[in-house]
Amino acid sequence: MRRMLTVTLMLLSATAAFAMRPVDGRSIEVREVDGRGATLITGNLGQLRAGARTDASRDFVRANAALLQLALEGSDFESTGSVSDELGQTHVRVQQRFNGLDVVGGEYIVHSDAGGHVFAMNGRLLN
Repeated sequence: MRRMLTVTLMLLSATAAFAMRPVDGRSIEVREVDGRGATLITGNLGQLRAGARTDASRDFVRANAALLQLALEGSDFESTGSVSDELGQTHVRVQQRFNGLDVVGGEYIVHSDAGGHVFAMNGRLLN
């Protein structure tokens, strides 16, 4: 019982720590997760272009630089992995690069459904 109460209190505290804000009146929410640049973006974020999900996810991050509050000068991205789950969703890890080098801690994950609709992105990108 004590353990259950502790876990419940921790979850409530973590939920209260999320700062939610709508974006441009659209059905998109940006949550600042840890106060150090990590974000969770949810909602109807758009459609991946046709082709390989890894390349399309990388391009999707580039195209949403403004939403991610990222200056692109000198930055690039590389897909480093992809996982598909039993729900038909694909989760692609995108590594941030700057002047050809990996940015330590600069990763974002693009989550899409079977139809290629992006419903979430999370991670940390550095300016």
